[in-house]
Amino acid sequence: MEDYYINSMQLRARRIPVRAKLRYRAYDSWSWHEGTTENISKSGLLFRSENPLDRGERIQIIVTMPAETAGERPKHLACLGLVVRAEPCESAKASYLVAARMLNYQFVRKDS
Repeated sequence: MEDYYINSMQLRARRIPVRAKLRYRAYDSWSWHEGTTENISKSGLLFRSENPLDRGERIQIIVTMPAETAGERPKHLACLGLVVRAEPCESAKASYLVAARMLNYQFVRKDS
C-alpha cells in the first residue's frame, strides 16, 4: 500500500507557486467572481475564493498571468475546469480554498 502511495505522488504534475488574479464562473452562469491563485500545474490549479463551489462543478476560469511568469507581456490563461476540492479556510483574504482540474486551456495574449 505504501508503494502505491509513493508512486501515485510521483505521477502528480509539478506545481508552480503563482500569485495571480483570476475570474471564474460556473459553466452555465453569466456572473463572474474573483479569486487569487496559490499554485498552477499543467493539470490544475489551486485558488482562493470568497464563494463556495461544489465538488464536481464545471467552471470557466481566466487567470491573468503576471509578466514575469508569462514572458515579456502579460497573458490570460483561459480554461474549463472541474472542481475536485473546495474547503473553508481561515484566511482574511478568502473564505474558500478551491482545487480545480483543468479539462482544457489556452493562453491568450493580453493586448492592453
